[in-house]
Amino acid sequence: IKNKIITNLCSDFSDAFWRQKRHMVSLPYEKKLLNKKLIRHSKSSWSCVAFYANKQSEIEKDTPRLVINYKPLNTALQWIRYLIPNKKDLLKSLTEAIFF
Repeated sequence: IKNKIITNLCSDFSDAFWRQKRHMVSLPYEKKLLNKKLIRHSKSSWSCVAFYANKQSEIEKDTPRLVINYKPLNTALQWIRYLIPNKKDLLKSLTEAIFF
C-alpha cells in the first residue's frame, strides 16, 4: 500500500523541484533541536510537502507564509467521509423520536 500511495498520490510532485537548493530551508539550530528531541525527522509516508511562500505581501510584512500541500493526503483520505448532518434532518429525527 505504501508504494502504491507514493507512486499514485505523490506523482504530481517532481522530486527534482524540491531538491533544488533555492527551495531548501536550513535551520542553524536544527541539530540542537534534534539533540533535545524537540523535533525529529519524519519517516511517515503521510507527510506532505511544506514550503515558505515569499510573495510580495509576505516580503512587505517581512514574514514568510508557511504553505503545506495536503493534496496527496486528501486524495488518500477521499473515501473517508463523515458528512455533517443537516440541521433540519436532526430536528426531524428528534421530533419523531420516542424518549423514555
